[in-house]
Amino acid sequence: MKNKLILIAIFAFFIFAIMANVYAIGITPGRTIMDFEAGLEKEVQFKVLNDQGKDMKVLLYVEGEFSKNIQIKEKVIEFKKDESEKVLSYKFKLPKEKIKPGEHITSIIAMEIPSNQSVNGTFIGATVAVATQLKIDVPYPGKYINGNLIINEDKNKKSVNFYIQLKSYGTENVAKVEATIDVYDQSGTKITSLKTNSVALPSGKKKEIITSWDKNFKAGKYTAKVSLIYDGIVDNFEKEFSIGSEDIEFVGISVGDFRLGDIAKFNILVENKWSEELKNTYAQMLILDENQNSIDEFKSASIDILPLEISNLEAYWDTLRVKEGDYFVKLILHYLDKSLEKDFKIKVMTDKIEIKDFGSLSGRAVSGATSGKTTAIVIILVILLVLINLAWFLYLRRKKKLKGKTSR
Repeated sequence: MKNKLILIAIFAFFIFAIMANVYAIGITPGRTIMDFEAGLEKEVQFKVLNDQGKDMKVLLYVEGEFSKNIQIKEKVIEFKKDESEKVLSYKFKLPKEKIKPGEHITSIIAMEIPSNQSVNGTFIGATVAVATQLKIDVPYPGKYINGNLIINEDKNKKSVNFYIQLKSYGTENVAKVEATIDVYDQSGTKITSLKTNSVALPSGKKKEIITSWDKNFKAGKYTAKVSLIYDGIVDNFEKEFSIGSEDIEFVGISVGDFRLGDIAKFNILVENKWSEELKNTYAQMLILDENQNSIDEFKSASIDILPLEISNLEAYWDTLRVKEGDYFVKLILHYLDKSLEKDFKIKVMTDKIEIKDFGSLSGRAVSGATSGKTTAIVIILVILLVLINLAWFLYLRRKKKLKGKTSR
């Protein structure tokens, strides 16, 4: 009995050690995007966030293509529990020679390390790492468009919607871009052919084209083969997707304490109604102006959502250059090979962000900020109850055995 209790205590210790690091650290902005200029030198600011309000040590390092071109002033920073954030910066210098066209991504990583750990040593114990990216866009000569297909099943309208997010990476404007989407079932049989609307796309700009499939489909796995056509150029790509199996819903969204110019923390509650775990689930938020032009974009970290569980996704928006007013928001939840989309509005004020037109589900959101700390506390309490019940069960069973021996 004594040995079993010791094992339980050890198990509980490790659970607490792991849970202590959940949501402990954040970073913003998630990504900084710049166009390539030969020999460009610049300093970029970012913030590391102490989400749990605790004493901690954070190691900063760089990974990626331009890691040798980036210098961070401070390699190790220390937080006191009353420090909510630290403003830091890194300097970079781009090569003078031409580099390959396309996206070039380098990550500046902030990793929590044990407070007594030497930076040069091997890190032991649970750690949490977050990253801010520097993305350098190198334009392609002429006309070049990148398309990203997002597929969303609208069960209320009994349709499947196809959105192709477009960005022009070429040096020239595109007069007309459209797409044809051929849908195939698992046997390779062509089920339907769909055509999107067409748009003009200036160099360096983003737009979206859409179409929908609203009849004669059954639950199952499919492949969408896309032909993206622009000014005589054809780009082909494909994506697998499922209909009518994995089920996930938005529960609600809220914003914690906020001041205009600071970091806005969006808490996005989602419910996995499926009987299996949904891995690598994350939220993407597009902020649009009154003319539906995209002015900002950010993402949450990826998480795994257990079956029949409600989980919280945290996304951070840097409002340093944001003005007061009304904005449209396109919220996209990415999971498996599918996505779920929600359109709503927000009103940005000096001391708060008001969520508008999110729908009836918003009433189920926890009022105020639903923080990762609250989620962690709930999980810890559940684990404690399980451990207490297990210990009590072992104690009663042991007592019963001893009583039986005595009666003999």
